[in-house]
Amino acid sequence: MKRKNLIKFRIDLGLKSKDMASKLGLTPARYSNIENGKIEPPIDMLYKLHDDFGVDDVLELLKVE
Repeated sequence: MKRKNLIKFRIDLGLKSKDMASKLGLTPARYSNIENGKIEPPIDMLYKLHDDFGVDDVLELLKVE
């Protein structure tokens, strides 16, 4: 099950997954696995989404659907 909110967020920013991965300090493969709901995101990614991207509800963004 995918993290549709995270995918939409990235697309709305106009970023490819490899670019988003770079901004979050992740490899493209690891970021892809997070978007696809295969692995949980690291805690530092949560902080970056909040601090660098201004996401208030990080948990809603990372919800698996």
